[in-house]
Amino acid sequence: LARQWEENERHVIELCLQAVKDGLLESRWDLLCPRCKGAKLTTSSLDALPQGAHCPSCNISYDRDFASNVELTFQPAASIRKVEHGEFCLFGPMSTPHVRLQIRVAPGSSESVETVLAPGSYRIRTLEPGPERILDFSGGTFPAIAVDETEIEAEEGGTAAGAVTLKNRCQRPRVVIVEARDWADDALTAHQVTSLQVFRHLFAEDVLRGGDEVGIAHITLMFTDLSGSTALYEKIGDAPAYGLVREHFEFLSSIVREHEGGVVKTIGDAVMASFTEPESGIQAALAIREHVLEFNLEHPDNPIGLKLGLHSGPCIAVTLNGRFDYFGGTVNMAARLQG
Repeated sequence: LARQWEENERHVIELCLQAVKDGLLESRWDLLCPRCKGAKLTTSSLDALPQGAHCPSCNISYDRDFASNVELTFQPAASIRKVEHGEFCLFGPMSTPHVRLQIRVAPGSSESVETVLAPGSYRIRTLEPGPERILDFSGGTFPAIAVDETEIEAEEGGTAAGAVTLKNRCQRPRVVIVEARDWADDALTAHQVTSLQVFRHLFAEDVLRGGDEVGIAHITLMFTDLSGSTALYEKIGDAPAYGLVREHFEFLSSIVREHEGGVVKTIGDAVMASFTEPESGIQAALAIREHVLEFNLEHPDNPIGLKLGLHSGPCIAVTLNGRFDYFGGTVNMAARLQG
């Protein structure tokens, strides 16, 4: 939708979140099967989301992963326009847009399909239980795909230009599937949306149920703290010093939001923020540093010093004091770096 409108992606996401709050849209959390990408479980809130699900179509059980298979989707509210639910075909193009090719190949034979696949990362698998392979395609002629009982091989030079060749070396028919792995780029994952400042502001009550925890494979955390704040309070008094602290909180929150992040919490004069991408955290830190220079030019009699620390890595997400929060070694390291 953002690309169709030629608008900033974050702005469109924020617009949809605000529309949910205003009753124009409805949102739901989908727990997607990692193979067929179908939504096997749907809930209206995070605290109702189970830790795993079973896909009868693929005949696999799978766990939730906030960064890859838990997606937030939007639809018009029922009072605005009724939306009919249902699938005409489980493997139809509207249900599985990431599937670029799905062909049944007879035992010991091959099939050649005229198609052009764009450069990118693909997953090759069979509809039946069996091996799978990740293939990074840089362009040119797509390699021939050979499937046997235990592995999938990519044979360079085995396919004519503008076609894809699939070979079945098994003793039974196999349905070979070629999937584009760029699907996650278009998914608003739970990890991404819970890191946004607007989500934390509008949906502070949408948290995990008590005692539940979610592993986050990769997150960037930033801690900031005012240096010399005690001396500042003693120098100019509590009320004026608190006013400066509030101003510094405002520009920190604004910069974090502009760089696709969210403020997790404030601790005294300190701030903890999260970002899904390391680059966003670094760019936010550099922007904060520049703004501190401007801030001090505007307050020459009471300049502030700001310490910043960032670290990326895994952690766990939990609900603490009614807030979506993070814990683990990555959190501790970021806090120590700030110190």
